Amino acid sequence: MSYLWGAIYSGSSNAKNKLGGYKNEEIDALLTDASARKVDDPERIAKAQQAQRLFRDDWSFIPWYDQAMSRWANANVKGMEKNLDWQVVRPWEIEVG
Repeated sequence: MSYLWGAIYSGSSNAKNKLGGYKNEEIDALLTDASARKVDDPERIAKAQQAQRLFRDDWSFIPWYDQAMSRWANANVKGMEKNLDWQVVRPWEIEVG
């Protein structure tokens, strides 16, 4: 639930900033109702799943990143981890050899 709340709820930073101000009042209502229920409540799970389906139908996703891309530069470069924004995570761990 907390993931959905932070990802697709219209008041979330993600919806406002990364999804272009995405808002769906039905999704917001489902997530609000689901979050007020106990973790093991079947209705909570059903409402969260319904919110996910609605979002999937609303929002087209075109992946811009693929793990198979040549992100390691060369085979002899080790320790070059990048996050999804292509920022080098720990540049001090890069080794060439």
